[in-house]
Amino acid sequence: MTPLQILLVCLIPVYALVGFLLLSPLMAYVQRRSYARACVRTENFLKGPSFGLVTYICGNIGAGKTTCGAAIANVLSKAKSEQAMAMASYVREAFPDVDFNKVDAVISLAFRSELTNTDAILNFLFDRFPGIHEMVRDGFLDDGLYPRTKVSMLRDYVDAVVALERNRYVYFNRRKFYCWTTDTWAMDYTPDMIDMKDRFETKDWRIQRYTVIFEDEKVLSGKVSTNFAEVAREDGGGDSFLRLIRQLGKGTVHYISTAQDFDRVVKQERELATGVYRILKRTELPVVDLRSIMVDMAYDVLTRWESFLSGFLDGICLQRHAFWQRRAERCLKAGIEVPERVREKVDGWSSLASKKGSALKRAVSRLTRMREKAFAEGYVTYRGIYYTSAGDVGKARSECTGQLLEPRLTFPLRYCYGSTDTYAFSILNDYLSAASVGSSDFYDPRDHAIPREGDASFERYFRSVLRKRSAPSRRR
Repeated sequence: MTPLQILLVCLIPVYALVGFLLLSPLMAYVQRRSYARACVRTENFLKGPSFGLVTYICGNIGAGKTTCGAAIANVLSKAKSEQAMAMASYVREAFPDVDFNKVDAVISLAFRSELTNTDAILNFLFDRFPGIHEMVRDGFLDDGLYPRTKVSMLRDYVDAVVALERNRYVYFNRRKFYCWTTDTWAMDYTPDMIDMKDRFETKDWRIQRYTVIFEDEKVLSGKVSTNFAEVAREDGGGDSFLRLIRQLGKGTVHYISTAQDFDRVVKQERELATGVYRILKRTELPVVDLRSIMVDMAYDVLTRWESFLSGFLDGICLQRHAFWQRRAERCLKAGIEVPERVREKVDGWSSLASKKGSALKRAVSRLTRMREKAFAEGYVTYRGIYYTSAGDVGKARSECTGQLLEPRLTFPLRYCYGSTDTYAFSILNDYLSAASVGSSDFYDPRDHAIPREGDASFERYFRSVLRKRSAPSRRR
């Protein structure tokens, strides 16, 4: 090779590095734009008619049911806000002679006075603004289709303005849901809130319009297929709510639930599902840019150096501790009091460098937070099958009576992982632990004896296995 060829070969890595540095921002932009388009397609699907108002998300353990449901609730929160604004604008156009500044001020005052019931707010509005009562009392709006009373339109306006005032669109168990699109925590939800017949008797109906009811792990509500007779006997009205959800909410209420096995949901409510999404695969889509690459490289170098340094110093600590520990043991065997200096050395060398703080560990910690935040900037896509008819779940396309869609749902990663606690039901373990503070199950780590079958615990176990269940009494 000529000197010029050798020089060009040596410069190729430099050219590649320069090219990468120049193209990295463009690549990151193209990547983000592609993911953003996928998110827009997902949002359009969730807002469209194919996505049902009563949807169950199913899949195996770890498939991403809760995270997918959380992302859907985030996107639908944005849709509910847009719906409320559109309805408010429509009603204002229908009443061109009304000063809605005054109306909004009265509704806001009622809401700030902790009134959320639409009829209570409407009565409050009529008391404070008598003129509008005269204006809407007996009138109808003729749009060329079905005539609508002006009072009902004013009710719709109150619902919309209240929704915008509260800025919360999600119902979730114990309010443990953070909505990224509104920067608010959810409203509290319990499974009996949709039992409309029971709530009518107690005069405690609380479900508001422009909301998403997200009930995670449906079977924990007790409404499972094995309890269908009990649910039917109680007749709380949950199935009636799901059957009439479009009319009750005027198309502004969604019900989203997760279930590992769709067939375990009680039949009365399972058959009312207008959509079932079975997750087949979940894929995380990180955004790769120059900054994240440099952070990863720095993290890799520093963690390796920190591991080497900690291991080296820990080895010295363990060696010196063992040396001074032997000195102390020799004193004890000889019946001599252990000198103060020896005790200090034993205590001093017992501290491991790997468990102490350091500037290097602080640097690694900062890089870890940077990597976590870079990860949070990514996206998640779910691939699955969406059935528009509950009776089609598990069937082939040719056997389905409804539609069988295969949408790829893509969301910002924060919508999926940043709204709910993946281990939210771990609180049950915490509750059991708090109720059992007086119990213990201790095993001595120094005990290496082989468990013997003659121990009392073994005998109790075998007796429990061989004990017969009490036989039912026979009629004579």
